[in-house]
Amino acid sequence: MRFTLIEAVGKKCVFLREAVARVGLGERVDVACARSEELAAVGRFGRERFAVVLAKAVGPLAVVVELAGPLLALGGVLAVSKTAAAASSP
Repeated sequence: MRFTLIEAVGKKCVFLREAVARVGLGERVDVACARSEELAAVGRFGRERFAVVLAKAVGPLAVVVELAGPLLALGGVLAVSKTAAAASSP
């Protein structure tokens, strides 16, 4: 199984790359330093789509769906982590 971590903030991206290397997961984990919509637009992943997309602290649910949609494979699963306060707001 392979994983791709997508992070738009440079400092967090550097941290993720270092953490992946230190724990020896470099063979199974890629870190993409960009916004998800940029990656989907330029076709960075080609025709590859992901069976599962996890999203945390991205924004309102409608925005998460819009950004994650192009990355999902047909029949894929979108899992979104929201706080109770964020989940109940419009």
